[in-house]
Formats: sequence, structure tokens, C-alpha cells
Amino acid sequence: LERASLIGAKRLMTHLGSGKDVGHEPAKKLVIEGVGKALQGYTGSTLFCFEISAGAGSSIGSSFDDIGEMIRRIEIKNKRITCSRR
Repeated sequence: LERASLIGAKRLMTHLGSGKDVGHEPAKKLVIEGVGKALQGYTGSTLFCFEISAGAGSSIGSSFDDIGEMIRRIEIKNKRITCSRR
């Protein structure tokens, strides 16, 4: 994210992975914790984007509701998170 900001990227999108090995809810919790850590103290201008992976089975972020819940649960003051569809 820092590197994306340094090169002037407007957005950085990531696929959130799958919960098939640990289950959907535990995997979602890991995403929330990991993204929260990644964004902690981030002051760059690049917007962090969750890729929406609708219809991809056990993928994390397979619906707008799923992504919305994760964004709400990430405890960062100045969140710069959105979701994107390919």
C-alpha cells in the first residue's frame, strides 16, 4: 500500500482469499485483523480496495454485505477502503 502510494496509484485492489480450510467466519476475522494491521498508521493517498468475488464459492468477500461487514469491523479512524468489481 505504501509502495502504491509512492508511485501515485489511485487504488490497490486485493483478492481476500478463501475460507475453505478454516471456515468462512474465522477466515473473515483473519482478513479483518490483517487489513486493520496493514492500515494502522497508513497516511498515503492510495485507496485500498477489496475485490468482490461474487459466485466464487467459499471466497471471502463474495457479497457486498460481506464486504460491508468487514469494512465496518475494521477499527481504523480514517478508513480508506472500498470494494471493486473486476
